[in-house]
Amino acid sequence: MWDLRAVLEGFQTALGAVSFLCLVVMTKFKQAEARRRKRRPFIAVLGIILLVLFADIYILFDSTGWMPGSLPLTAALLYMLAVILQIDHLCPSTDKEKNTEPTWCAYFGSWAAMFVFDMVAIVKLALTSRSWPPDLVCAGVRCCFELILLVLSVRPYIKLPGDWRKWFRNERIRIPDDDDEFPDDDDEFPDDDERIQLPEDDENGTMGTGDSNNQEGGSSGSTEQIKLRQSKFRIFLQWIWPSDAPLTKLRIFASLGLLLANTVLGLFFPRLFSAFVEGLARSYADKEFSPVFQPLWRYLVANIASATIQRLFSLLRNEVKIDRQRLASESIYQHLMGHDASFHLQINPTDTNTAFDDGIKACSTFDFLLLEVLPQIITVIGAEIIILSFFGLQVGLVQGTIVAIDTIFILRKMRVQMPMHDSRTAARQETKRRREGGLKAWLTALFCGQVDREIDDYITLLAKEIWIELKSLYSSFIFSFGSDIVITAGTFLAIGLAIKHGIQTGGTFGPVVMFLSYWWLVQGPLKSFMEIPKKLSEELYTADRLRRLLEIKPKMQYGSAVLQSTEGGIRLNNISFSYTDGSGKVKPVFKSLTLSIRPGETVAFVGPSGVGKSTIFSLITRLFDPVEGTVEIDGQDIRTLQKGELIKHMAFMTQDPYTFDGTMRSNTTYGRDGATDANIHAAARMAAIHDDIMALEKQYDTTVVEGGRNLSGGQKQRVALTRVFLRDASIMLLDEATNAVDAKTASHIKESVKNRKKTTLLIAHHLSSITYADRIIVLEKGEDGCGVIVEEGTHEELKALEGVYAQLWKSNSEEKNIEQIFSGGTPGTGLPNNG
Repeated sequence: MWDLRAVLEGFQTALGAVSFLCLVVMTKFKQAEARRRKRRPFIAVLGIILLVLFADIYILFDSTGWMPGSLPLTAALLYMLAVILQIDHLCPSTDKEKNTEPTWCAYFGSWAAMFVFDMVAIVKLALTSRSWPPDLVCAGVRCCFELILLVLSVRPYIKLPGDWRKWFRNERIRIPDDDDEFPDDDDEFPDDDERIQLPEDDENGTMGTGDSNNQEGGSSGSTEQIKLRQSKFRIFLQWIWPSDAPLTKLRIFASLGLLLANTVLGLFFPRLFSAFVEGLARSYADKEFSPVFQPLWRYLVANIASATIQRLFSLLRNEVKIDRQRLASESIYQHLMGHDASFHLQINPTDTNTAFDDGIKACSTFDFLLLEVLPQIITVIGAEIIILSFFGLQVGLVQGTIVAIDTIFILRKMRVQMPMHDSRTAARQETKRRREGGLKAWLTALFCGQVDREIDDYITLLAKEIWIELKSLYSSFIFSFGSDIVITAGTFLAIGLAIKHGIQTGGTFGPVVMFLSYWWLVQGPLKSFMEIPKKLSEELYTADRLRRLLEIKPKMQYGSAVLQSTEGGIRLNNISFSYTDGSGKVKPVFKSLTLSIRPGETVAFVGPSGVGKSTIFSLITRLFDPVEGTVEIDGQDIRTLQKGELIKHMAFMTQDPYTFDGTMRSNTTYGRDGATDANIHAAARMAAIHDDIMALEKQYDTTVVEGGRNLSGGQKQRVALTRVFLRDASIMLLDEATNAVDAKTASHIKESVKNRKKTTLLIAHHLSSITYADRIIVLEKGEDGCGVIVEEGTHEELKALEGVYAQLWKSNSEEKNIEQIFSGGTPGTGLPNNG
């Protein structure tokens, strides 16, 4: 015949599992449109139920001599986990969760199961007791509050009669709802569309907080969104699992094997230590060494084996890490340097370098999950199974419950701190940019009297960053402290159960020592799990920033042809070009411009700032492509040339040439590897820098600081000119090549350029530096704002025309800046890169 009490206890256990699983499973589905409810009343009622449940569990332990039956304990713990999970889900951890309606049907199902659970408990206790035991009272109290939960959940769908609503209002009895007041007698309850405020879909989302449609437990309700989010990080597979590095793959396999071996071996240490302690006790009792010798020897061998495996694993792991960082650094740098000019002009170098430096650690996220978290999970599961088999179901249930509650803490901490980490990183980058900008522009800030302003702005940004850091610190403290309380309380309870089990089975204290060892083995992973949110938020954020950087594809398309002729003829055929300024407005530069330059011709461009002189250089060197028209070199469209082919035949000196950290030799030969000393000296003489270099103590081996801070402006310009002359390219482009040198040096450089007999394009501030040009092209802005050619010819021809150039020459007799002349005495303020 069946035992009715056992049947009811089994039914209770099933209901406890249903109440827990109903919430876990159903919250994964998308929330249907429903009436909004206030969450605070539900949270308050659930808190009361949880407190009553704690009292009931205490009564359960106390009434059974601190060794309750497995079924009642399982049912109570499942019930407790369900309530804790409900409170966790109903308390929003982020603004996004606050604005997202919970999946109320899941809670309704869970509360219904909890109500039936307590009704069964009342029936069971009523059948076995003639009095009113405390646990019966606890079950009755919980039933009352569960009815309140069910009423609150269906309240928005119930329309009470007008007289009842008046009575409620007059007696000041209020059923919580979203409305601050009840509707009037003649008013109907608003339709769903009038009450529901569903959140907008967020395509990007907040990393780690889940889909916008469902924030239950921080998980996404959309399988497609999950797959999309996972697929975004597939770009890192080339480093995590390099296809062309078999040795790295072998090391990864070996590392995993060693790690699993060490993890399994670690599960035997508590048993070996327990045997050693029992042997030690017998040795002291018998006053002999032999009982402890064998356990001690086994323990020693296991420790040596574990240490050996750990060292080998660390060696292989570091080798894999170094190899991955090398592969990542190479491919990232190659990707960045392979981009076109539009990319490099738009990016922030500080942010890019930060993404580079932090992003190469992206593989460590994979290593952290596979090589650190996975072994800890195996350790916890293995220790749980061993404790369950050695110490009974009760001890195992307590330990499993502690692990489950700690997991809830971890998941909530992850949902709270991932958005905090995003904000903290953004604030840190903003502070870093401000600090670096202030230090770089110190001289400007000094002479503008803005040093104090820079300091104040930096302090303001730093205070914002520190406040976010403190918020994250306080949040981490709360979660870690709560986890420690749960683990500590569970430790005492589990130890008491283990001791009780040992006393009942008549064993020695050795198994208790073994239990303590296993428990300490589990506590390490449980405490380290609290650091998972911080670790993942940091590494996933940096990985996501690098991913977005790597997913930017170069816009410039290249052909497969090579330059058939290297004479240096250039033709701009019906060119139209425009760009978008910072406000998003399209600014036209050229419209249907046509220009031909013969091989070996020296052509100078003159015009006001912003007319497009530098843009012509950018189009010829293909830093940008025209919107319409073609650019041809010796009759070939440069868009058909393969990547790197065009620049082989060009030497370009920009307005602000860069000087690298190195030596004079490395800077002058930058652009022509393998140049002989004779070539270098000849090019340096042409640039009028050779004598300056030879006067230095170490001559061409003199160290140059990054950016050329230990060189004058004229020296930096002449070093850059040396590079141009040393390349000996068929086309040379010089943008303001002599604006930082004296007249004598400029004259020497002018003769050097004139004697080269190669196609040369010039932009100059002073007309006297371009009088030798074969052709001078004068540009001005037309009525539509586009640059147009208004005059062209030699210096003498243009003077004879008595047009724009002639007027410029007369005004330029005092060596004024050309842009000052065009603007009536004030330097031009045109947009950069437009000449």
